[in-house]
Amino acid sequence: MEYAIITENDESKWDDKTGVLYHFPTKYINKLTSGTRVIYYKGTMKNKAYEDFRLTRFPHYFGVATIGEVHKDEENPKQYYAQILDFIPFDKHVINKDENNHYYEEVIRENHWRDGVRKISEEVYIKILSQTSHKVEKDVKGSNLVVEEKSLVKLEELNISVVDDIIIHTKKQPISNKEHRSSNPNKNSGVPRYSKNAKIIGDRAEEIVLELLKKEGMKEVVWVAQLSEKPGYDIKFIDIDGVEKYVEVKGTATKRFPNFILTMNELNSSERYRNQYYIYLVAESLSKSPKIQKICDPYSFFENNKWEKTPISYNITFVDDL
Repeated sequence: MEYAIITENDESKWDDKTGVLYHFPTKYINKLTSGTRVIYYKGTMKNKAYEDFRLTRFPHYFGVATIGEVHKDEENPKQYYAQILDFIPFDKHVINKDENNHYYEEVIRENHWRDGVRKISEEVYIKILSQTSHKVEKDVKGSNLVVEEKSLVKLEELNISVVDDIIIHTKKQPISNKEHRSSNPNKNSGVPRYSKNAKIIGDRAEEIVLELLKKEGMKEVVWVAQLSEKPGYDIKFIDIDGVEKYVEVKGTATKRFPNFILTMNELNSSERYRNQYYIYLVAESLSKSPKIQKICDPYSFFENNKWEKTPISYNITFVDDL
């Protein structure tokens, strides 16, 4: 397993999307291979305008993730994009020095901090993660951060907002085998995957939606997902006009959604209930200020070719010869 630090600046020419994509020059291509575990880093704040968008004005680490597929920038062959998987923001900033005022990273050059991508050892990786309130676990694939429910902010203390801009619209760009760098060339780079933190993020997103519905005064709210039922939605409720509504919740720890998984059952329910069916996208699900985008009648987006769906699994049956 490889480990690295990736730098994200407040002001940058790079097309980074925190927790989704990392944009970088060719010189780092051998440091950011598929499967590399990375820690996000920000340097000293230079412009006070960004103070509210940072955890601190000092140099610090602020999140952890895994590198997914890596491909060339279609507009610049000397630059690359790395897909970011399993992003988890730190619940508090981690200054780049320990309690003894020693850098966590091994600094052997004066211009060490100018490198946007820096290789680190597993030992350094674990030391940095250990400064958060979450748990560090080690398995056959290496060490990683596991979110613990007790570290999350109480629901009643959340600042939940409803927005309409957390979807990342993308253009379909086929990637040739020559330009595609991955330890698993058969993996679809556009497909989200499940991690150890997926369930807690999903459950937390549903709890946030329930909290919002309570504040909005909705009636007969039922958390269907907790009843071990799978009708194609997670929550149902009666709105202020007396109409029953059905909500499928999708959560992410990142600020925006590049895509999400929709099961066949959920797709069928969206077609059956139409404008009574909603998808609630919950961004920054683990933060104090989660954001929700409500999408009514998602099936209409497929009919109007606004959304594209891709099959990612098949049901296999065994057939005897006649």
